[in-house]
Amino acid sequence: ALHFAQIEDYIDIDYWKSETINANTKATFAVWFNCDDISPGTMIFGADASNGGFYLGAIGGKLELGWDGTGWQSYGEQTGTVPAIASHTWYRAVVVVDGLTCSVYLDGELIYSKTTTNSSFTLDNNGVYIGSEGDNTHYKWYGELADFQIYDKAWTASDVTYDWENPDKDVFDGSSNISPTDCTALYRLNEGAGDR
Repeated sequence: ALHFAQIEDYIDIDYWKSETINANTKATFAVWFNCDDISPGTMIFGADASNGGFYLGAIGGKLELGWDGTGWQSYGEQTGTVPAIASHTWYRAVVVVDGLTCSVYLDGELIYSKTTTNSSFTLDNNGVYIGSEGDNTHYKWYGELADFQIYDKAWTASDVTYDWENPDKDVFDGSSNISPTDCTALYRLNEGAGDR
């Protein structure tokens, strides 16, 4: 795992810069996380947009998703409940983007989803950062991250289950839906270097 000290620790992964999210967008983000302090806003990964963005992080003791509109706030339609999380506890989060709906899985279980009411929204030219909001100035991560993965395909519920039940393997090792070519980025974060 790689520890982020909430100061200048973040990784610009050069992904989804100026990306327009619309009904055809498919992606999956997966990461192990362990937060040192769940009280302040602290970002696992994120990307800004002119009005909102795309974020996953801990704020007020909960695992919050920002999806379009108003950042952390509820926007559009939400199903499920934002989960409480604890400090100094490892969790596996999988975020599946399937068109205008973004779903959050925690430890192999679907927890909640948000669907934007807009027909599209565009992220800014900074793109997605690991350990920051996407502009490297706000909500830096405070804790550990490991095995951060991005796929240009939406995982199914069975893919998420396989990932959770086989932490020593990659999802494409046991999925009929996902292949290695769907994997855009794979950062083990065990020595601070990605291998894809």
